[in-house]
Amino acid sequence: MPGKPDTFRTEWATFAVCACILAAVLIYENQREFTSVKTREEERLAAVASVGEYMVVTQLEKIDATLDNLRDALPPPILTQRLHDRSDALSTAARLKILATAMTSVRSLDIIDSSGAILASNFDEHVGQNTAEQEYFTTPRDRPDDDVLYISSPFNSSLSDLNVNITKCLTAPDGSFAGLVTASLDPEFFRAIMAAVLYAPNSWARLVHGAGTVLLWVPAREGMVGKNLAIPGTFFTRHLESGLTSSLFEGKSYAANEESLLILQTVQSPTLKLSPPLVLGVGRDTRAVFQYWRNNVRVSIALFATVFLAGAAALFGSQRWRRKTRLHSERMGIELQSVRTELESFFSISPNMLIITDLQGVCLKLNPAWERAMGYPSGELEGRQCIEYFHPDDMQAAFDTLADIAAGRTVSDFVARFRNKNGSYRFLEWSAAGHGGLVYAAAHDITGRREAERHLHELAYHDRLTGLPNRTLFFDRLSQALSGAKRNQKPLGILFIDLDGFKKVNDEHGHDAGDTVLKTVAERLVETVRATDTVARMGGDEFVIILHELEGRDGANAVARKILAAVTPDIPLSETLTCSVGSSIGISLYPEHGADMDSLLMAADMAMYLSKKKGRGGFAFAGEARQPETGVTLSETHVVGVTEIDQQHAEMAALVNKLCATQRDGDNLVGETLFKVLLAYTEYHFATELGLMLQHGYPDRKAHDAEHERLVLELRRFGPEMGDKDVQFLRDFFRTWLLEHILEHDKALAAFLRGLQTSAEAGT
Repeated sequence: MPGKPDTFRTEWATFAVCACILAAVLIYENQREFTSVKTREEERLAAVASVGEYMVVTQLEKIDATLDNLRDALPPPILTQRLHDRSDALSTAARLKILATAMTSVRSLDIIDSSGAILASNFDEHVGQNTAEQEYFTTPRDRPDDDVLYISSPFNSSLSDLNVNITKCLTAPDGSFAGLVTASLDPEFFRAIMAAVLYAPNSWARLVHGAGTVLLWVPAREGMVGKNLAIPGTFFTRHLESGLTSSLFEGKSYAANEESLLILQTVQSPTLKLSPPLVLGVGRDTRAVFQYWRNNVRVSIALFATVFLAGAAALFGSQRWRRKTRLHSERMGIELQSVRTELESFFSISPNMLIITDLQGVCLKLNPAWERAMGYPSGELEGRQCIEYFHPDDMQAAFDTLADIAAGRTVSDFVARFRNKNGSYRFLEWSAAGHGGLVYAAAHDITGRREAERHLHELAYHDRLTGLPNRTLFFDRLSQALSGAKRNQKPLGILFIDLDGFKKVNDEHGHDAGDTVLKTVAERLVETVRATDTVARMGGDEFVIILHELEGRDGANAVARKILAAVTPDIPLSETLTCSVGSSIGISLYPEHGADMDSLLMAADMAMYLSKKKGRGGFAFAGEARQPETGVTLSETHVVGVTEIDQQHAEMAALVNKLCATQRDGDNLVGETLFKVLLAYTEYHFATELGLMLQHGYPDRKAHDAEHERLVLELRRFGPEMGDKDVQFLRDFFRTWLLEHILEHDKALAAFLRGLQTSAEAGT
């Protein structure tokens, strides 16, 4: 009967169970959110560490290549003979200065003999100094290895308070230690690239020497640079002891002296053999990471406390009233109903979409959050089959999930699309459990997060300006297309497109107009080809198209003509201004012109240059109109009028012709040696031109230097494939590679230099 102690205890037990369920739901939701926040932050740190490692490795590989080129260009004993000759020493020093100026990641470049004496340097004051006692000299001397890139311990020098040298050994013909070539790192450059990857104001990054000394800390913190982390129990020591390339830690950081999430990444590369390694660390203050989560926890606690205290007060008052008299039993019922109202209030005010269904998925009850988030009033879904509102592609997964709940399993993090009142679909993340023949579920809208993830994916694989696939996605699709063509034995076409007149549009109307042209051309190309074909932007004004299941040359011919016609019409830049561009197209076909990606792209690229030679606004197939096998010949049109540059061009042409002759004779060993000489001389020639551009303030220096980088990269990429190419292909490649550069870039530079000379003579 009402008022009995057993009844009171039952009511309090019921209230306690309800409070526990509510607390459990809040704890579960907050714990799940905590895990989600932590996981997202760990993924961000891992991504930032990977990007940072890639940028550091890229610079180390460039330094390694430069040291190798210096070592190859001046092998012992030629090194000692040349550097003791004053004129040769001055020439070598000038070359080192040009290389050091061109390489933003280093401060100095030194060549040291076996006794430790500096023979040549980009800093004149270094020459003659003895480094025999320096660790960066003694370590390679005592443990010489041609393949190792030695990283010295930090030391004080005249260049900076804390200096690190990157070193490679010089080996005499008899295998003995003959000296070394060394470069000192520029800490400001590495500080800049590390700052570029930080994604939050309270995140930080550090670069640590393998011995434990902090080389860089970004953003700068007092006392951090030079600090030793090689102390037992520190995250750094634990990472090295683990033997893993990447380690994630959470806790108080010894270096930062704060609670942090920290990822340590050992810098490594398959092409580099570092001794000792560098360790990149990226971290963030956990207080900032979990600040938003803590605020949510406080809100949850306040909400729980309000509901709990209100319910407890109501129940206590009801029972106290019933103790006085049985006549107030109805009053007691009202008080109990008040408790239920409080719990219902929580159901109503919860920001999550809460729903109760039977085991067949028929909706029995849902809270007002559904109307706020999805547009459905509570009465519209009640009594209806909820599965009908899932996206058709997600219905089976929803049925399977409902079966799991009926089998007694709890479901969490189930994501499916649910139809909004307006007909669109939203991504909902569900957590659900069954009890007493009913399903209790909570859902929240993660469409924004999914859109952000999709947007990040778009940025990673599509060109930001045109929206076309970028180089990464293009190569993936080309690989798939080639596999399909080989499997189905269907021809495949590659169209390499370069815009004619684009530079003029940029120069006359500005880069905004150039961007408009690129976007318009991209739209026209997509509209011209089939939906199954791929149009990609490779950079600048270059586009590439993959044509699937092509009907041979005739099919490629027809598509090329359509593209020429589509690109040519005027492009509006404003209400009163238009411009026009043309296009030159190079075409290669699988399997006629190659069976792999590099061969097809190289053939299409060379065909495009052939098209430009024939006259802009046309197209050419790979292999058309090949020149007779006369090698690379410099005609009068290739003389630029600057003696130093013309002499170097002639030397490069002679090296190319020797390389072609060696390839014709089948002497691969000599060919490989000549190719290395050509690569080293090319870099020397480009360094000479860079020195002239810097000295005289050439206005188009950045574009010219970028072309140099492209040509060196193209030459490096072609080297491993050279042995598989015939002599005619080799000649065609070098004609395009060398002669086109002279006509399109070096002539303009030479005209500028001659103009300066004429002005100077007129002034005198």
